[in-house]
Amino acid sequence: SASEAVEDTSGAVGAERYDRTQNAEQAASLKAFRDALELDKATERARTFCTDGTLLRYLRARNWKQAESLKMIQGSIKWQEETKPETVKCPKCLDDPMAHNMRVVGFDKRGRPVIYTCFRQAHDRFNAEANMKHSESVGEAPADESRGRRGSQIN
Repeated sequence: SASEAVEDTSGAVGAERYDRTQNAEQAASLKAFRDALELDKATERARTFCTDGTLLRYLRARNWKQAESLKMIQGSIKWQEETKPETVKCPKCLDDPMAHNMRVVGFDKRGRPVIYTCFRQAHDRFNAEANMKHSESVGEAPADESRGRRGSQIN
C-alpha cells in the first residue's frame, strides 16, 4: 500500500535521512508539492532554495497539509526575494567588528555553515534591530554560499 515504508538502502543517517521521503505516500506528497510550486516558472533564487530537503521540512512543519505548506514556503520565497538576505549588512559590525560574536567557523561534510556564537563576548548585544540584521547576514549569506562549497569542513 502507499503508506508502507519504503526500505532506505542509501545508508543515510541523521539529517541526510531526514531530507529523504520515508514512504511512498510522502514521496507522492513531495511531488505534488513541488508541482504546485511551479518551480519551472520560478526565479533562480526560488529554484535554488526549494531543494527536496527544504520542501520536506515545510511539509513536515505543517503536518503534510499541502495548502498550509504552500502558503508558508511562498512567504519565505517572497521574503528572500524582497530582502535579499545575502546583501544585508549589520550596521554595528561595519563600525565595530566586535559588536557581535556570531560567525561562520567552517562548513560540515554536507557543505552547510557551522555558526558559533557567544553573546557574552559581544560588545553590543542589546540592540534588537542590529542583532536581527547581524543574524540575517551571518545565517543567510553563508547558506547561499555553502550550496556547492567544498572548502574547510568541520567533521
